[in-house]
Amino acid sequence: MPRTAITPTVLNREVYSANNVGVAIDQANGMTIANVEDLHRYVIIATATAAGNMIVRAGVDYEGGGFALKAGQGDLTQAFALNDRRVVVVDGARHLQADGSVSIDFAAGVTGTIAAFKVPRGT
Repeated sequence: MPRTAITPTVLNREVYSANNVGVAIDQANGMTIANVEDLHRYVIIATATAAGNMIVRAGVDYEGGGFALKAGQGDLTQAFALNDRRVVVVDGARHLQADGSVSIDFAAGVTGTIAAFKVPRGT
């Protein structure tokens, strides 16, 4: 099965948006943020209703044909406690996949919601 897409909410200068409550975590298939333009400006907010790990997968390194120059640092793992929330800024130099996406996985049993936000340049 393909990964479940997360559609980022675009934030604008001096405008706060609380409308993106996220989508349900798809632990079985994983999640993806597609068509990433500037990863240094993407924020992931995940709320887990069960303890476990969220794993932002390492990207494809430059020598392997990708753009993730820091892919050698490996995956980024965030541990969740029961009813825990994590806010993660994703570094494109570490996590960008060859198709321009970011891949996020969850340990077995993790449930909850995940949302993504894009902060445009110049804001």
